[in-house]
Amino acid sequence: MNKYLVRRFFAFYIDGLILFPINMGIIAMFKPEHITYFMPVFWIMGFIYLVVCEYFWNITLGKKILKLKIIGYERGNKKKLIKQILIRNLVKFIPLDPFSIFLYNDYQMWHDMVSKTKVIDNY
Repeated sequence: MNKYLVRRFFAFYIDGLILFPINMGIIAMFKPEHITYFMPVFWIMGFIYLVVCEYFWNITLGKKILKLKIIGYERGNKKKLIKQILIRNLVKFIPLDPFSIFLYNDYQMWHDMVSKTKVIDNY
């Protein structure tokens, strides 16, 4: 299997592990029978995490740990940058987006193509 694909998967997994204790803290504040109502809250927390990381550091912690880098952001134009980041992360909510990595020779995902960004090795 392609090492890039494995690293990209584990970067996503690490980002989920970072969000897990935050989400568990939110759950702990409420009664167990209300947990099912918190799925949108978890999505929002994940979205905020991704947007903040990409806006300030151009990368998530999972990608940094696995030496991946997001390129193609329009850093010179704040309005375009915010639009790119929002589009990139909203497209991730399309259920088939994770499988789109297998559709193209350069392993780009839909959220990369729509936002005109690319995840590359950063060795």
